[in-house]
Amino acid sequence: MSLYIFTVSKALLNFEYFIYIAALLLAYEFLNTDLCLIFYVSLILLYILLKPINCLYLPFLVHPLMFVVRARAVDNVALTLIPDASIIIGLLYMISRRGVNFKFSDFSIVIIIFCILSTLILIAHVGDLFLSFAIIRQHLIPLLFWGIFLNYSKTNKHIIIQCYDRFFRSVVLVVLMAILNTYNIISITPNFPEVYPYVNYDLSSNESIVGRSLLDNIIVPRLNLLLGGGFGSSSAIVLALVIANLSSTSYRILLYPLMVFASIATLSFSALIPIFSNTIIYFISSKKKYFLIIPLPIAIYYLFNFKLAMDLSPYEYFSEFVLYDFLNYLNNLSLLDFIFGQGPRITAVGFNYLPEVFLVDVGIFRVFLESGIVSFLIFIYILIIIAIRGFVSVRQKNAQTKKFLLIFLTIIFLIHGNYTIIPPFYLLFVLSSSYILNFWND
Repeated sequence: MSLYIFTVSKALLNFEYFIYIAALLLAYEFLNTDLCLIFYVSLILLYILLKPINCLYLPFLVHPLMFVVRARAVDNVALTLIPDASIIIGLLYMISRRGVNFKFSDFSIVIIIFCILSTLILIAHVGDLFLSFAIIRQHLIPLLFWGIFLNYSKTNKHIIIQCYDRFFRSVVLVVLMAILNTYNIISITPNFPEVYPYVNYDLSSNESIVGRSLLDNIIVPRLNLLLGGGFGSSSAIVLALVIANLSSTSYRILLYPLMVFASIATLSFSALIPIFSNTIIYFISSKKKYFLIIPLPIAIYYLFNFKLAMDLSPYEYFSEFVLYDFLNYLNNLSLLDFIFGQGPRITAVGFNYLPEVFLVDVGIFRVFLESGIVSFLIFIYILIIIAIRGFVSVRQKNAQTKKFLLIFLTIIFLIHGNYTIIPPFYLLFVLSSSYILNFWND
């Protein structure tokens, strides 16, 4: 009993939990917004002052909270910039520490080449100094953080595990808030789309005006996970996190059923991606492949024939909404666009740039659309090397690599955007790829 009391006391004294409390106060209408904002920012400043390593932990702690904390102050500049500021703080911390090795490996040099080349091409497309700041924020900084973190963590897997743990805890908190919000138990003021309780939420009637048609044409509203990005992509990543942590003995395993429910309640085909990714990992790593003799044909049958939503099978959905548009785009592509792409899609507050033709649901192929074939080939080379090393590692029965490989595959298979640079999930890409590259042969 005394050990339990000590454990609980230690958890309560953990400063990070006070940051979560401040985030909840910001999201819900308990206290004055300005007071909650001061409390939240003050705690973050104290957090990084208490212990230097917290500068590196901070981005992984606050990024999943980036939308819920703005629920009552959507236009507040400080809340908008906190995630970006945390990345800069993390970068400065890593660069300032002697543990950073600036004698980059050959592979790191490839990442740097991709980072510089793709950024310069995107800046050339927009041809505007003001818009260049948006590209630096949305493209260059995530890639730079990846490259520096990869080198910083290459001798210390504990750093990756600690960062991952903080990101996971924050995601769990937001998912629980999403469930409470959707079922009107504890509501968040729907001031902007990222915190609406449902997808396609109608403020005037307080209900979802467009749900998803399920079996027998039943229209069901789609839960919003409050994590940003594509709603389906959030669903896939939440489910991937659950599958990756099923072997955990932590008390948090009690929350996994709620996370699975929330993922399914988004009614997205993307939730199949982590299941598909996990099947690939199992097939490659397991010697007992005969276990797939029965489920694999069934899975293939349902992939092409089971019409769960919108009277479409998963294959039909992919063909109609992704493949057809992409093939049509390729057929009408000029040589110049093939080499250099058509430029980025920038829709941030205060920044706006849209190419003449642009496809959203093409996943990592966004790199090709935006910056052309050369950048894309370098990018694909990087991803292939990471995947190969991950598969080699899981065949050697590295359980930790299996977890990060599942997350990595889920992210690169997502179709609603290039989540290697889209917050908050690009931090999961940083963690998963860094662990695989640094510790694949442990």
